[in-house]
Amino acid sequence: MIALAPLNVIKNFGRVYPAVEKYRGSTHPEVYHQVFITDNDRLQRWALKDTPFFQLFRTLCQYKLFQHILDGQYTINPVWQSVLSLSDIADMKTQIYVEDTLVLYCTEFESYDTLIPLIIGSYSRLVINGRISWDQAKQFIHEGVKQIRFNTKTFVLDPTDFDDCIDYVAKHSRGYDYK
Repeated sequence: MIALAPLNVIKNFGRVYPAVEKYRGSTHPEVYHQVFITDNDRLQRWALKDTPFFQLFRTLCQYKLFQHILDGQYTINPVWQSVLSLSDIADMKTQIYVEDTLVLYCTEFESYDTLIPLIIGSYSRLVINGRISWDQAKQFIHEGVKQIRFNTKTFVLDPTDFDDCIDYVAKHSRGYDYK
């Protein structure tokens, strides 16, 4: 039964009954609600800064109404509860499961190639910073992603992918919650 239970249920149950980890096995991914992932030490230190303003911001963003007001109609402004480096994830030797918000900021194209097989989840908010190609970005976008923000320094889009990218944007913009 434990193998079939949703990951967030197992995580919460594990807080009350620690022995559940023994039965859970090591093949299950680590679960994060809102996570910031980077390949750069300076960016990791910046993301880890817990200023009073960011604490307030993170607390208020738990309420959907405040999050909606902050985001506005055309963009998303993410918050995160956890910060991981690419090396942290690679050292885990397991996938990570993201439930709500995934913020990626990689300075090297190769870092995204490393992350692609390691990140799974039902996240509905995706923010991509740094340097990425369209082919890499598509692999982070699944059916449940409603809000996407590309804030990249370099976005590589091959001329052969123009139609694919335009088709995606047209299909994605299908409702008020899709940004």
